[in-house]
Parts: sequence; C-alpha cells; structure tokens
Amino acid sequence: MGVWRSWILVLSIGAALAACRNGPKAPGGEGLCWLRAADGTFSQIASDIANVETCAARLEEVWLKDRKPITGAYGGHLLALDEAGIWFDLNGSRVRLLVGNQRDSIDRLISDGEKPVVGQP
Repeated sequence: MGVWRSWILVLSIGAALAACRNGPKAPGGEGLCWLRAADGTFSQIASDIANVETCAARLEEVWLKDRKPITGAYGGHLLALDEAGIWFDLNGSRVRLLVGNQRDSIDRLISDGEKPVVGQP
C-alpha cells in the first residue's frame, strides 16, 4: 500500500505544479497590447504596437494613475507592473523589462502628454 500512496503523492504534486504553471493565459494578436481586469479578463488598450517595450509604456500610463500593481500582455506573454519595476514573463521566469532611468524617461514623456515609443520593432 505504501507504493500506491507514494505514486498518488507524486501525481498530486505534479498536478499542483502544472496548475501553477498554467496560470492566466496571456492573449496574443500581432501588435496588440492588453490590460487584465480584476476579474481576470483582458481588454485591448492599444493596437499597432511595435514591441513589448512600447506595450509596457502604454501599461505604465495606466499604472501611473493609481500606482497599484497591474498585469498586461503582449504577444502571448504576461507583463506585470508594480512599484519595483516592469516585468516580463519569459517561459515562466519573471524578467525585468525596463529599469531605473528607462522607466523614469517613460514617466516624464507620459507626464508631458506624449505616447512613448520604445526600442525598435
């Protein structure tokens, strides 16, 4: 009976890990930038976006309004914005997308009423 319990435990742990890895699905669509609502649904906030950095800048506009953590998506990948930074989900790993002075520069452009375009397509 001990072997069966071990297998059940292994299968349960595997299922739990798979569920964590299969969290919210990021919508795709070429050039589309998405914002996730509190209920988990995504709404498109911009189109004709050339790259993930520019989508992050559009999401930064939203974040600056109330400075609460938000989640967005671009090209099937999740983005997260919080006080500490702008993060990009790369195959389950959280990678910082824009850092320090890059984010400050974007914030200045937004406060001047501009729509920042970042990086190359």
